[in-house]
Amino acid sequence: MVQTVQKMVDVPQIEIEEQIVEVPVQKHVRVPMIQKVQKMVEVPQIEVEEKIVEVPVQSHVQVPMIQKVQKVVEAGLTGFHFVQS
Repeated sequence: MVQTVQKMVDVPQIEIEEQIVEVPVQKHVRVPMIQKVQKMVEVPQIEVEEKIVEVPVQSHVQVPMIQKVQKVVEAGLTGFHFVQS
């Protein structure tokens, strides 16, 4: 035979505690991607053309200045006598 007995038991109480936790918002931002592309460019070529040009040389020549002096010559019996003027 089974006997049923009542017994007092302590049951722990459950307490619910709420906390507010901040969660960071994640945004999706599109970042542009930069690409470096090489481009062929035509560079004009420079031609150097040399030409010989004759430049007249000017030389300064000093020309001596000539003065003409007239001398009167008297002819006498005794010989020549020079008179300068």
